[in-house]
Amino acid sequence: MIKKNFENFQRMERKWSFSKKQVDLNQLIISIYKSPFRFHQLYNPREVNSIYFDDKNFTSIIDNLDGVNFKKKIRVRWYGNSKIIRSCALEVKEKKGFICRKTIKNIKLEKELTFNFDGINKLKEIVLKMIKFKKNLIPILSTHYKRYYFLSNNKKIRATLDHNIQSNQIIYKNSYTFKKNFQDFVYELKYDVSFDKYV
Repeated sequence: MIKKNFENFQRMERKWSFSKKQVDLNQLIISIYKSPFRFHQLYNPREVNSIYFDDKNFTSIIDNLDGVNFKKKIRVRWYGNSKIIRSCALEVKEKKGFICRKTIKNIKLEKELTFNFDGINKLKEIVLKMIKFKKNLIPILSTHYKRYYFLSNNKKIRATLDHNIQSNQIIYKNSYTFKKNFQDFVYELKYDVSFDKYV
């Protein structure tokens, strides 16, 4: 059981979505550079891949849909090729409103895994051992997108811009049949709680 004590929650995260029908990628990037925060590119864009885990009651999904103030996500994240899982990490993200904290643990793989039923099932076994079988988690969804990274001139505000967003619903061996492409951009600001009024 997680204690809902948010004294250690230090980071704010605020998100906006933009339709590709209304704006294109270059327009958004130019707007980010022209913002009062005077953003510059932090490092090169990269492909971000995540597999989300939940219990059999889909507690995390239901909490998210119901607007529960305290939310928890468990995912495995890796970068680069979406079909090959390597250099990945287990992330546990807890959130209260716009305030969050994240715990990251690197996963030691004996060899790279393929993004298919067998590879994801192997990953599930590793995740269950890492959490000491406290919950019978199952992989339910994957997301894949390209992310751009920016940092403000005062180095206090980070921004990300995601596009080419895709997701796969993972249901046992009938996986990846529910593939969806989202025609949106997602822009996010991340910063210390103490800078919320400034932002």
